[in-house]
Formats: sequence, C-alpha cells, structure tokens
Amino acid sequence: MKADELVLDAEAGRREAVGRPQAGTRGIVVLRRIGSVAAALMFLFVGSTGVCYLLGILSAEQVRGWLEVLPPFWTGAAIFSLLAADVFLPVPSSVLLTFGGWALGWPVGALVGAGGVIAGNLVGYWVCRLAGTRAFDQLVGAAEAERFGKWLDRWGAFAVALSRSVPAVAETLSCMAGFGRMRAGRFTAALVLGTMPVAFAFAILGAAAR
Repeated sequence: MKADELVLDAEAGRREAVGRPQAGTRGIVVLRRIGSVAAALMFLFVGSTGVCYLLGILSAEQVRGWLEVLPPFWTGAAIFSLLAADVFLPVPSSVLLTFGGWALGWPVGALVGAGGVIAGNLVGYWVCRLAGTRAFDQLVGAAEAERFGKWLDRWGAFAVALSRSVPAVAETLSCMAGFGRMRAGRFTAALVLGTMPVAFAFAILGAAAR
C-alpha cells in the first residue's frame, strides 16, 4: 500500500513539474518578446526612411538645398532642429552633420550637430520611459522588465555609446533604454560620450570639403 502511495506521489510530482514552466523556457520567451519590441522599432525607423526615400521626402539633396539658402544662424538652428526630430522623422543625420561642418566650420558645426542628436535621443528616451513602460511591463512582465533595466544599467551604456554611428540602431537603443528604465544619468553620459566623436568626425569631413 505504501509503495502504491509512493508511486502515485511521484507521478503527481512529475505532472506538476511538467505543467510548470521552466525558468530557462521563461527566460527565452522574455528575450524573444524584448527582441520583438526592438525589431519592431528597427522596422519602424528603417521602414519610414525607405518610404521617404521612395517618395523623395527629406532626401539628402532636398535637405541640403533648403539649408544652402539660409544665413549661418538659421542654418545652425535648422540643423539642430532636424537632428532633434530624428527620432520621429527620418532625416539624413550624417548629411546634416557633414553639412554643418561645411557651412559653419567644424567646431561650431560639430557642437550644433551633437546638441541636436543628443536632444533628439533624450526626447525619445523620455517619451518611451514616461509613456511606454506600462505597455512594456505588460508585454514582458514587471519583474522581467525590472531585470532588463538592471541589465541596461550594467551593460547598456556600452551599447548606447557604440551605436551612435549606426542609423536606426542608435534610435532603437535610446527607446529601449527608456522602456527598460535605464538610469537617466548613465544613459545621458553614454549618449554624450558616443555622440561627440561621431559629430566631430562628420563636421571635420564637411569642413575639409569646402
């Protein structure tokens, strides 16, 4: 009788273990969901750029034509504003950074361009952090979202800094940092450190072409 009870208890335990999701499986599901959010953002950024290219909207030639007729102050203001809107509009950021160096000289052009890029990515970060974290929590789970935020605090700064020269990837990581509640100070520091060399490189390239 005792042996039968032991067999039944073992069978019940086995069924319970099978029905309960494994930690590894849960982790894979969460990673897939986080990856899906990042992929959707990438598709949005790349897709909007492709659509504008096909329609001839905000093309490099078009933007350069607008800027060439402006006086220097308004050229700088336009470059800053367009780069600040880069998270929402598919503007040719590398063209703007290069043209800033050509029109304003590399020191001023680099600072104006870097300021616009930093401002735009901060806007994207805060919009996603303030308006999108609830949906992100519901998608991956509050505990996993918190864990993703801790991962970002540890490793996200490297990813943010190194991605600044890659269109679409840079904006995607800024938004993901907002969704994951990466610490604002750490994000901003990584953003500035990654943006400044890229902005100066493009501005110097533009100034050299004068």
